[in-house]
Amino acid sequence: MLKLSKVEIIKVNIPRNGSFEISRGSFRTASRVLVRATLQDGSVGYGECSPLVGTSDHGAVAIWSEETQSSCYTMIEEQIAPALIGADVTNMAAVHATMATTTLMNPMAKAGIDIALHDALGKALGMPVHSLLGGAYRDKIPLAQSVGVRTDDEVLAGAKKIVDDGFQVIKLKGGRDINADVKRIELIRKAVGDFPIRLDANAGYPAYDQIILGLMRAQDLGLNELEQPLGRFDLRGMSRIARELHTPLLADESVFYAHDAANCIAMEACDVINIKVQKAGGLFPAIRIDHVAQGSKVGVLVGAVQESGIGTSASLHLASACKTMSCASDCRTHLVLENTLLRSTLKVADGFADVPQGPGLGIEVDEDAIAKYASGSWKSVGPDA
Repeated sequence: MLKLSKVEIIKVNIPRNGSFEISRGSFRTASRVLVRATLQDGSVGYGECSPLVGTSDHGAVAIWSEETQSSCYTMIEEQIAPALIGADVTNMAAVHATMATTTLMNPMAKAGIDIALHDALGKALGMPVHSLLGGAYRDKIPLAQSVGVRTDDEVLAGAKKIVDDGFQVIKLKGGRDINADVKRIELIRKAVGDFPIRLDANAGYPAYDQIILGLMRAQDLGLNELEQPLGRFDLRGMSRIARELHTPLLADESVFYAHDAANCIAMEACDVINIKVQKAGGLFPAIRIDHVAQGSKVGVLVGAVQESGIGTSASLHLASACKTMSCASDCRTHLVLENTLLRSTLKVADGFADVPQGPGLGIEVDEDAIAKYASGSWKSVGPDA
């Protein structure tokens, strides 16, 4: 039995290397909550909550989900951490059952705790996190790279750079105007030839009837993958698109949890599921989505929400442990931040990321970098804080 003795949290704000824009808005800073968990044997693990908050025509907006930096911090401080002090972290099912009693949702707050506990447990046992998830199917993860919503010339330049940098897939962000997105696919296709292109609408298009003809044109241009064209809850529309197109349809915003995956599969609303540690509520519930996929003909990939090196390392361990991996993943967002928060960065070369092999997450966190980007200092939370 290995019990949790202390939880500490801190807010950090890491500038991006330039702004990035998707269908719902743009952002320049990764505003995160870091978690430091200490076990009774002295093992220390790190985790990350990665909400996406940026700007739109309406001002500040939670771009990707309902959570913010402040909501994650408050949820851990006031509800989750006090309930977990003294918990046996070798029983991750019980840990998540306890977190579920403190809040029904708030997956990113839970993910920060879950990652830190997996890191600490792996260090205590001398095992990498992917072994705690059942074992590794691969030690290198193929990567897609994104080009944001930009002008045609900027999109084209970004796509060419992705090819030159050796990534496996161009991930074109869209979702505002289907005709503009089709035009950009045509420009990219002419420029890069037979190179994989994924269009990611981030749930931005309004309805099936308004986009299906444009999507058919995109398919004719050789679109290789289509990610989340419609809103999170429009599984009926997603199902209609899946029937109309032979281009593989990826579900992202529609699948947070394992039961979402089961619903998506039952409605034949996707061919591939984008699993994210943050939206699933941590590594423990995230791997269950791959287990659901194993019982169907659906594949998976592992996505990202602009995590630092801490969160990215967790995603790499998850990708290593997913059996049904079928598409290039997004485990490279630490590369777009001013600082990864690691003493030595995760290795990315030739379009692949290496899975860390040391105990826990297999990383060395840079406390000086954390202090540089922090607003405040580490705060101990829980009943004895």
